[in-house]
Amino acid sequence: MGTNFIQPGVDIKLATGSGLSANDPFLYGDFLPCVLMTDAETASPYYAVCRTSGVFDLSVKANNGSASAVAVGDQIFYTAESTPKLDKVATGKPFGVALEAIGSGETATIQVRLNGFYFPDGAIATDDLADDAVTLAKLYAIAQGSIIVGGADNAPTALAAKTSGQILIGDGTDLKSVAMSGDVTIGATGATTIGAGKVESSMLANGAGVAALLTAGLGGSVSVTKTDAATTTVIAANATKDRACLVLVTVDETYAIGTGTLPTVKIGEDDTIEKCMAGTVLDDEAAGTVLAFAFTNTATKKIIVTTTAAVGDSTGGCSITVLAIPTT
Repeated sequence: MGTNFIQPGVDIKLATGSGLSANDPFLYGDFLPCVLMTDAETASPYYAVCRTSGVFDLSVKANNGSASAVAVGDQIFYTAESTPKLDKVATGKPFGVALEAIGSGETATIQVRLNGFYFPDGAIATDDLADDAVTLAKLYAIAQGSIIVGGADNAPTALAAKTSGQILIGDGTDLKSVAMSGDVTIGATGATTIGAGKVESSMLANGAGVAALLTAGLGGSVSVTKTDAATTTVIAANATKDRACLVLVTVDETYAIGTGTLPTVKIGEDDTIEKCMAGTVLDDEAAGTVLAFAFTNTATKKIIVTTTAAVGDSTGGCSITVLAIPTT
């Protein structure tokens, strides 16, 4: 059986302060709020019997640095130098909880329930918190689309990261949300776009094949048959640069006049439709023949294929591949 019990802890004889009377609020040290049950003795250390828990009628001023009403459930603070000693000024020490309200700026006697305990600033250290104890629900709310990053003086800061088409990037000091610029842009879905004319020959790896050049936007291809009669754009114009062009023509169907009129194929650019290949070149070419041509495409002009259809039983068809590399 325990032998070290001294007394119940509700009423305790404590050293208080000069001139205090029964029913006065008092804060013993920084952490123990109480109310005097007897007048304080007249000699130091001014002992009095103090009650450390319960609900009491106490004089409270409704202010918080300026006129401010007290609502039921508000924290009440103790300041020894104030009159009355209880108010809403948070620079004081937590004392109790208001169980009745007071109008703005008024002083009134209301019921106050003493605090059972108090954690002063800095009393809870990192080691007092278990790992993963703080959930997202307990974090201070931040705007949707924001993330928490280290800010000035290493203080956590909310960074808006929701601007459409922007990316997060470090600058050696800060993390920022910035728009992509230059040759490549990015959309809100994450899709990137290479700007027209931004891929140059120097950017291509050694041995890059025709397919890679076509994928990079440096070429195009088209197939024509004997029934085609149109002007087809193989590669769009480059707005600022001339292009060195290599053109391969593969004959898919033998060109034979029969009793009609041959289909024609002309390769060139806007305003000069036979700049690369004249319409008579394929007049008697057999299937399987491969022809190669080269020319310089003028800036601002599309590379085009112009065809006319066969008449009667004439035949002929081909496939055309064009590679166009900017010259500057």
